[in-house]
Amino acid sequence: MNCQTQQHDSCPKRQNTSGDTIRSSPQPESGADWFLEQWLQDTTSLDPNCSTTTKRRRRRKSHTSRTSRASGVSNSTAQRSGSRSTSPAKTTTALSNLDKPVRFPAMAENALSQLSVDVRGLYKRVRNITVHHEAFMPLSIREDIDSAAGCRHRKTWFYRDAGIAEVGSRRLDRDNDHDDHMDGNHDDDDGDDDDDDDDDDDKPPGPSYPERRQRRQPSPRMAALTELDMLVDLIAAANSCRVLGRQEATWNMEVHNPLFRPALDRPDCAHVLVEAVTHASIAPPFLPRWKQPAVALDGTEARSETVDSKRLDFVLALFVDPGFPREQYGWPGRQRETDSELAEGIREAVAGMPISLGVNQLAYAPLRYSPIAIGVESKTGMSNLEEGRRQLGVCTAAWHRRMHALMEQRTHMQGKNIVTLPLLHIVEHEWRLSFAVDAGDAIATLGPSPVCT
Repeated sequence: MNCQTQQHDSCPKRQNTSGDTIRSSPQPESGADWFLEQWLQDTTSLDPNCSTTTKRRRRRKSHTSRTSRASGVSNSTAQRSGSRSTSPAKTTTALSNLDKPVRFPAMAENALSQLSVDVRGLYKRVRNITVHHEAFMPLSIREDIDSAAGCRHRKTWFYRDAGIAEVGSRRLDRDNDHDDHMDGNHDDDDGDDDDDDDDDDDKPPGPSYPERRQRRQPSPRMAALTELDMLVDLIAAANSCRVLGRQEATWNMEVHNPLFRPALDRPDCAHVLVEAVTHASIAPPFLPRWKQPAVALDGTEARSETVDSKRLDFVLALFVDPGFPREQYGWPGRQRETDSELAEGIREAVAGMPISLGVNQLAYAPLRYSPIAIGVESKTGMSNLEEGRRQLGVCTAAWHRRMHALMEQRTHMQGKNIVTLPLLHIVEHEWRLSFAVDAGDAIATLGPSPVCT
């Protein structure tokens, strides 16, 4: 949907009823000292429930309610006196009033001309799968896929995978037999105990665990069947969540997070992490700012805390080498990004910053060295669609502020456009892909385009 932007050039100047001064912040500077100063000044804003303005508003509301009850005023009147007016900042349209506006233009049927060069290849690959259904399922398990779906699929939907040679074989478990032989049969252990074998300082004999794990990998066809079984189970879990009306947290735990695993458990994605960040707020220096005061729909003031630290559900990030020993810092099945120049640049950029600040816009120490590549927001029910888009918009604006600050540290990067950020908006079991394109003085979020249902 093509959202119309609202202009407020003639809006009256907003007054601050709480007595605090509302300051407009420029683009974040690049020095570590400036970040530290901002962090110390604004650290309480990480918890929206602890802001001074919110506390004062609650005290005013509580006082109004007590006064109304004491004077015999009805409860409905007391509630009206303590409530605040609806603000346009609760909609995606209001994000056009940020210092770097976020807009949501419609995506064309073929959006190649709308997208920057850096994501056109990704868009074409996604479109070939979701629109043209070109060769995206393994041919070796075609019959199993057709059986699970209850219908036949066109042959053009399948690609010839490594497991095609196994079709018709009745010895699909030969790899397990081979592994048993290679690992050694311990059934004939004579049971003798040797105290020397219990020395904790000795390394266990034979191959290391990663080598053993790699050795017992299933055959290509069995791996494809295992993935199919997992997907069928996730479809059943999604249907259960929808029928029972489960909440967003349960959807994330039972469906969304497990679905990332088969997508990322591939050699070409081994350096990509999926991280749940529902508890990670935007760091104060990168919170989006209004370019001018916002005004509520009824003409009254809109409070400054309406652009708050919106949180995402997941992010996909690069696993960059932080400079720590591998055994102290790693994820199972993940391989570090091999670009040593990128890792060194990130370590240099975040040196001297508070531990929870890092290369991203989030105040989240585990991703201090891992740059976010995709933002993910999930919702339950179509009624939450607008709120999900707004959360993605706010976090994208914050990400742009962080990227701008990093680029200002590099002379050769100053003045260049920021790379396009893919965004995933999940509504129950429907996945939608958008692209946040840097349009210079604004951010154009193109989409959404359905990728999974």
